[in-house]
Amino acid sequence: MSEVPVYGSLREKIAAEKVEKVLRQEGYVRDLAEAWNAGREAAEGLIVTPMVVQEHASSGRALLTPLDPGPVARSYFVADGVCGFASVELRINKSASKADQSEGRRFLNWLTGNQKPSRPDLAPTLNPRKGYYGGVTISVSEYNQSLQRKEAHAMAAAKVLAPRYPGLFCRCDSRMD
Repeated sequence: MSEVPVYGSLREKIAAEKVEKVLRQEGYVRDLAEAWNAGREAAEGLIVTPMVVQEHASSGRALLTPLDPGPVARSYFVADGVCGFASVELRINKSASKADQSEGRRFLNWLTGNQKPSRPDLAPTLNPRKGYYGGVTISVSEYNQSLQRKEAHAMAAAKVLAPRYPGLFCRCDSRMD
């Protein structure tokens, strides 16, 4: 059982809580930077399957037959693979303990700006937004339109954040464009 700190005055308690908040937010900055760096490494180390887009001679007209679109007029090679979007989705894990949920809420509040950072350098640098199903979503905006790289980045970032914040449900969300 942890001991409850004893303070000589209310001023001492407030000062101690401010120090604790700064240390907690410094940890958030470190965790988020480490997760994003892990995502960057995963995306840059990925071998992407390229995509070939073909334009058929019958484009713009009715198809010759449903199974035979006609001869290929032009082909385009896309080295980055299929196009799409990916993001890291963070929500409160309802099955986690109350203490873990509380820490997860603090992280989400800091991330969204609902909790003012103790210092300007402790503000989140990413652009999180409210998630469609609740929680917070952080979009991966690097790597042009490469879905595979964005997915690899988001999955690696979620894998780093999940064990650090057991009160959060961390996952990769993606869709093809």
